[in-house]
Amino acid sequence: MELEICLMISSGSWVRNELKELVWCLCASQAAISCGQVTSSIGPCIRYLRSGIGAVPPACCSGIKTLAEATTTTPDRQAACKCLKSAASSISGINSNAAAGLPGNVK
Repeated sequence: MELEICLMISSGSWVRNELKELVWCLCASQAAISCGQVTSSIGPCIRYLRSGIGAVPPACCSGIKTLAEATTTTPDRQAACKCLKSAASSISGINSNAAAGLPGNVK
């Protein structure tokens, strides 16, 4: 399953090179997904993304899969991307290696 999510590191710069498989943000007009749904989906991943230690928690995998299933349209992916960019400003200490490895580690 290709995961469609956008992440930013704490400095605010895109981790584009490390997250080519993970990032997919396209322009669109309307979306059915809310920011609450997006942040709830990725919430269980934050601790792992900060440490990068151990296996990806099952709750994180479930949240990522839920987000991927909810963002099947271009407008939904755009909305999810905007929500994640907004939320990223309050998330510090993201380990770019953990973020880059997330797509292959979600079971």
